[in-house]
Amino acid sequence: METMVSKTSVLLLISYFLLVLPSYPQSIRDTLRKCICNDTILHFPNDPSFEPILEYTISNLRLVNHSNPKPLAIITPLNYSHVQTSVVCAKKIGVQVRVRSGGHDYEGMSYTSTYCVPFLLVDLVNLTSVIVDVETEKKTAWVQGGATNGQLYYWIDSKTQDYGFPGGICPSVGLTGLITGGGVGYLTRKYGLAADNVIDALIVDVKGQLLNREKMGEDIFWAIRGGGAASFGVIVAWKLQLVPIPRIVTCFNASRSLEQGAITLIEKSQLACSIINENLRMRIEISTKNQDTKVTFSSVFLGKADELLNTLEKSIPELKLTKGEYKEMSWIESVMYFYYPPGEPKEALRDRKPIPSFKSHFKYKSDFVVTPLTNDVIKQLWRKSLENENFHLVMFSHGGKVNRIHENETPFPFRKGILYDIEYMMEWKEDDLETAKKHIFWVRRVYKYMAKYVLQNPRGAYSNFRDFDLGINDIYGGTYEEAARTWGVKYFNNNLQRLAIVKGKVDPENFFALEQTVPPLILLPEIGREKVTSATAAT
Repeated sequence: METMVSKTSVLLLISYFLLVLPSYPQSIRDTLRKCICNDTILHFPNDPSFEPILEYTISNLRLVNHSNPKPLAIITPLNYSHVQTSVVCAKKIGVQVRVRSGGHDYEGMSYTSTYCVPFLLVDLVNLTSVIVDVETEKKTAWVQGGATNGQLYYWIDSKTQDYGFPGGICPSVGLTGLITGGGVGYLTRKYGLAADNVIDALIVDVKGQLLNREKMGEDIFWAIRGGGAASFGVIVAWKLQLVPIPRIVTCFNASRSLEQGAITLIEKSQLACSIINENLRMRIEISTKNQDTKVTFSSVFLGKADELLNTLEKSIPELKLTKGEYKEMSWIESVMYFYYPPGEPKEALRDRKPIPSFKSHFKYKSDFVVTPLTNDVIKQLWRKSLENENFHLVMFSHGGKVNRIHENETPFPFRKGILYDIEYMMEWKEDDLETAKKHIFWVRRVYKYMAKYVLQNPRGAYSNFRDFDLGINDIYGGTYEEAARTWGVKYFNNNLQRLAIVKGKVDPENFFALEQTVPPLILLPEIGREKVTSATAAT
């Protein structure tokens, strides 16, 4: 209690100074300069570098809002010691730390705040080194915390065309954010989550210490692979297990209309896609353009075209791909296939070249499905898509290895029995508050409609599709019980309590406290049993 009161008082005092005393930001600047001792990595609001760095990797333009709180300063570390110093300095000043690797956080938790509480942004944009080792028996890669999916894939391909990594499908997504939420992609059914293929990591903890797996201990190592590393420290590097891939893969992208039996195709594909050949993970999207709703089936198949066609004929014979709907290519070409225009060199991945027309205003929500949707429910979703051309519904199949791993192996709990996840995507171009409210209200209605057709007790959500509608901590970090009642169990289910206990051990004063970071659960010997029982009841 004394710790919380003390922290509350400090934060209120800082907020008061920021609002009332114009000289206080200058004192923050002076203190940071003395503490960090490197002007090249410090960027303050009045510096010409500040806004370009802040907005460079933001994908959700809804969050580029002049009224949103911005960081007191941006720190762009050049090495691990800069990250360590940043944490120590933030504690010394008494401000929060927010860490950004890729900028795809759907609610902007990594670079803005819903609280009027001062914070520093540690942007890992300079820590992008990838060291690939395919000479030894165990094919691995050490990847720094600011690298993207695309950068990792590029450097793997530069060393070998026989191995890859089961990361995310979008090249510009930060690898650290992906792994710390679990990490799904086209190779998930074959090799499991990105988090399932992590061997080691380097984390800067609340004390500013740089720890590897051995030094951090298995509890923290478990927690950061799907439990949201922002709760526990700053990840500066990962050691990843590479996986075999064929020299030739096959991409396909096939759209079907209502007249072509789209609804029946969706209905029949739900179960088939979760038990189909593990070399295939299907993506099914319902969307509307020019008042014409279609369903699009797409994926990257780990094999040649004739193998793909044979697989589909056995499992989803109604799909019947035509010659122009599939194409053989290398794995690195498949990484670019759905995001870059034809002919774009693979160096675009290395250089983090912006994906054309990728940035937009959007709101995401998510679900997990264990029982196939009926024909009537699919028809309702089809009608809802026809009502709003800004709406996209995506179904991404599970099954395979991701379902065979026990739900407690990592914090990501959505394993056995999950057929697929659903993404509800609402995107728009207009930059005004009323338009945003209208579209967000609409996607919430669809989400509410789906409540009785998806995973329940609790209703699940994918933590990498960050959704503040599910609830947020209070301004000073909240309690475990509060998180369990709102957002926590939806992301982590029965793994939430273990995450909170780990948090209580490594960050008991809750320094790393953001809108949806796991609050500490501290088990004192004399009340430990009672506390656990009470906490379990809350979930």
